[in-house]
Amino acid sequence: MSRRKTARILIGTAFGVQLAGLIVDIVWHALHSDFAAATTEQMLVHLGTVHMPIYVGVVCVVLTTAWALIDQARRPPIGAAFPVAFVGALISAAGEAWHAFMHLQLDTHGGPIAAATSFVGLLIVAAAMWASGRRDRRRTPADVDQRRAA
Repeated sequence: MSRRKTARILIGTAFGVQLAGLIVDIVWHALHSDFAAATTEQMLVHLGTVHMPIYVGVVCVVLTTAWALIDQARRPPIGAAFPVAFVGALISAAGEAWHAFMHLQLDTHGGPIAAATSFVGLLIVAAAMWASGRRDRRRTPADVDQRRAA
């Protein structure tokens, strides 16, 4: 299996972890719509339990896209997919950090905007990987053989 394909699989897996964390968060909040942390300690417990799968996913997406970008930089030509995915991962991480910060201030008004920022970053990662996958599928076996011969 090629290094590029391995990177795409790892990024896809990390993406799935973050997406699963978002689903867990949405379902939990839908089932506990009356939840309102009164103290920072209560909010820390909430973030450390309900939001933890999202945070694990965010860290995994940042790490896998960074690894793929560094690995690709060592083997030209450099395409746009991994740099764009890495930027998307950073946007997503910034959105989640902002979201957590707002929660720790016991402020829920900015939370949806911060969460939306995180989701937009995740969509950027998905779009970059989708476009990259389409480009890889368009290669014909003759193209691959010609590149190997060079």
